[in-house]
Amino acid sequence: MYLALIGYALIACLMFFLIKGKATPISLFIFLSIIAGFCAGYTPMQMNDYIMKGVMQTAPNAVLFTFSIIFFSIVTDAGVFQPLVNWMTKIAGNSVVAIVVVTGCIATIAHLDGSSVPTVLITIGAMLPIYKQFGIRPVVLLCMLAAGMGVTNFTPWAGPLARVAAVSGLDVNALYHRLIPTQVIGLVCMIVLGLYLGLKEKRRIARGLPIPEAELEPEKATGKGHHAVEGKQNRVLFAINVTLVVGATLLLLITHIQAYIIFMCAFSAAMIFNYPNLKAQEGVMKKYAYSAYMISGTVMAAGVFVGILSGGGDASILTEMADVVLHVMPDSLGSHLHIIMGLLGGLIGFVIGPDAFFYGIYPLVAKVGTNYGLSWEEMGLTMVVGKNITMMLSPVFATTYLAIGLAGVELKDHIRFSFLPVVVFSFVMVFSLVLTNTVPL
Repeated sequence: MYLALIGYALIACLMFFLIKGKATPISLFIFLSIIAGFCAGYTPMQMNDYIMKGVMQTAPNAVLFTFSIIFFSIVTDAGVFQPLVNWMTKIAGNSVVAIVVVTGCIATIAHLDGSSVPTVLITIGAMLPIYKQFGIRPVVLLCMLAAGMGVTNFTPWAGPLARVAAVSGLDVNALYHRLIPTQVIGLVCMIVLGLYLGLKEKRRIARGLPIPEAELEPEKATGKGHHAVEGKQNRVLFAINVTLVVGATLLLLITHIQAYIIFMCAFSAAMIFNYPNLKAQEGVMKKYAYSAYMISGTVMAAGVFVGILSGGGDASILTEMADVVLHVMPDSLGSHLHIIMGLLGGLIGFVIGPDAFFYGIYPLVAKVGTNYGLSWEEMGLTMVVGKNITMMLSPVFATTYLAIGLAGVELKDHIRFSFLPVVVFSFVMVFSLVLTNTVPL
């Protein structure tokens, strides 16, 4: 019981400081875990062994993020995705329904790099002027942005799946392979949502009804800047970059080569071809070093957290915490715990950030689930899917404020309009895991 209390106190402190934004996840994971280890009576050498094991468990994913983030940043800067965005914008033409559907498709494509800020800049920059021209509500744009980003955010180099892999020790590429059918269903659901919202907007515009939300003056939204292609596109270099993206994606999908090895190779080729001199390469590394380090560093620091929680085997802090939950949970709910957590994931994730959700809640409920025959993999997949879709609605997600600022929409209007369709979207995605036999009911 004493170890369980320490574990719950650790998670409570971690979630409190993460939600309040009092410190970076990197420092919190290390500092709080070390304190918890001393309180649990672990000796320095015991903690050394536990932390080494935890860090070795998370190290491959940290390497993956370091190279994949910079790789996708390079090819995005090179304009690999811009022609596709331009083409889809042209396809939308004068159809309100098509404009709304294309918005979700652009968000899906733009989020292939796993970075939310460029996705927001590209999608809103490309579509907001069209929305204003046709009198379509900006809240519709934000809703489709949330849906499109939520679908793409299942990729191995995006944050949610990486956090699950870091905590569970599972291979992130293997996890993604199991989510591909659900991602396809998500794309279909996103298009259906776009058709529904587009038809509603078409009827509203035909009736001459005004936009009900009070619009703010939007910030200057642009999909250009450092993500734009400047000057005449070098066709050979463009073809090389497209080949690298397609090749890396295919290797990821159809082979069992470690994801971090694929992106180490892709990164090196992209760097050499796009920036053939040392000074330019150093500039790129400095430009993206912060974002790459913050994610990979957080994953490595999470290894300390995981090591302290799970160190000791059957006498670990995490085992004691799970035993407490088992004593209070009705047995009839145990076998459905993964579905329950998947459905609640979007609602819980609405008020807490991904770090607190996946590093604090996931290891606890996954440990409990093992007592009912549920694997860490099954629990992780449902929680990723459930949490993912509501990402761009969360008031604790910084990019939400960037999006509403660019679109000129108040947070309350964004949440009021998008909450129900996005949560329903989330529920459908969770049950699609059952339909595709990815997880049991």
